[in-house]
Amino acid sequence: MNETLLASSSSSDMPWWAWVLCLVVVGVGAYFAWRARQKKIAMYRAWAAQYGFHYEPSDNSVTGLSTEAPFNEGHSRKGIDVFRGMYKNVHIVFFQYQYTTGHGKESQTHTHQVVAIGLPTARPLLDIGQENFLTKRFAKDIDFENQAFNDFFRIKSPNRRFAYDVIHARTMEWMLQDQRARSYPWRFEGPWLMTFRSGALKLEEVFFYADFLIDDPAPGPRHVWSPTPPPGGPRPRTRPGGVQPLSAPGGVVESVVAGMLGSVFLAVCVGVPVLAIVLAVYYSRRARQRHLARVSAWAAHHGFQYWPQEQSALAISRQPPFTTGSGREARDVLRGTFRDAHLHCFQLRYRTGSGDSETTHDYQVVAISLPAMRPLLDIAHENALSRRFDKDLVFENRAFNDKFKIASPSPRFAHDVIHPRTMEWMLADPRAQVTRWRFEGSWLMTFRPGPLKLEEVFFYADFLHQVLAQVPKHVWSDR
Repeated sequence: MNETLLASSSSSDMPWWAWVLCLVVVGVGAYFAWRARQKKIAMYRAWAAQYGFHYEPSDNSVTGLSTEAPFNEGHSRKGIDVFRGMYKNVHIVFFQYQYTTGHGKESQTHTHQVVAIGLPTARPLLDIGQENFLTKRFAKDIDFENQAFNDFFRIKSPNRRFAYDVIHARTMEWMLQDQRARSYPWRFEGPWLMTFRSGALKLEEVFFYADFLIDDPAPGPRHVWSPTPPPGGPRPRTRPGGVQPLSAPGGVVESVVAGMLGSVFLAVCVGVPVLAIVLAVYYSRRARQRHLARVSAWAAHHGFQYWPQEQSALAISRQPPFTTGSGREARDVLRGTFRDAHLHCFQLRYRTGSGDSETTHDYQVVAISLPAMRPLLDIAHENALSRRFDKDLVFENRAFNDKFKIASPSPRFAHDVIHPRTMEWMLADPRAQVTRWRFEGSWLMTFRPGPLKLEEVFFYADFLHQVLAQVPKHVWSDR
């Protein structure tokens, strides 16, 4: 018996070299992860120094920015890649907030991008979100005199007076019209006005969210920001979170239980999966119809034409990603006029691979018309691989060459468009540092991975108009 135990234990033990190999693999993986993180920190430090921000790779003090979700969820809360500085004469802080739920093998890490601007003085909590089916049915919030506003927005605050002072009639009109306000949660709390979304920090989005926080055209009466509370003091506070306990009529529960107990085994095995498929198809179609209605309403409001799918939009470019993969589609195609130029935006979708390895890719595309057709000119950003292996056009500014990758079959057109003042502007503008754009044929376009987001369209369109403003007029004359 002892021999059997020794044999089984020796057969289950890994040889020493296998343990060494595992340790080497883990060590190499950890080294490259550490090296990638150090490169990212160096890049963020350079970006912060260039634009006058203070940067900390880790600063957990920002986890106390708010007492509400997601800042009160999970454990091991961290503030990562924290930037502080001034933007449009207000204090701004933006960072990646991270927390963990569960423990051991069941633990999950959650990340949020947070952008906040300083308020004139500290004020009570005021949480602005969007209603959904569950909140409309079960959660209580503050009601206003505008029913359309109540149907769309969910407002929570322990101080109703402050909520009514901030969200007055003009603010409600702005919130109902502004696509950003209809899409993002935002919150007043203490000395900060903040917005946040799930996902990692993206520098190319930060100033877009900051502009949104600053753009409120009607911030409320002056006494809202006075150091003493307004006359009358706070009104009775609503129940924290506004959530009421869920309940269901007893007859409904009993009938459901009775039906389940009376079902036969075959009905359970066959009927439940079929029902699940039917419900999935139904809710998918319903979600798509709601999406079409929302985009149609946006198009009508801004005077755009809308096509749920229109393949001719793919002809805007003959370069990747417009020529990548198979099954290419142009979805949610919008065409109209913005600042006296044609504006064209849509969601590009294509597939790579096949069968179980098939992957779907989405890109948001925003383009404005050019005064005349011109050759391809692609403006991207350098990385370690492109610097080493790709050839591009070289300009007289070394810092510009190190940062940007310029490709064009017409060097003369490229140098006419990207003259010294344009290079200075591109090196100074935060959007140009992170946004890719392209001249091709009749269009100046920009694109990024991900679905079409209506609240971003005019932000990118404004950026393209600023690019166009840098181009000398003689470039558009026939030569």
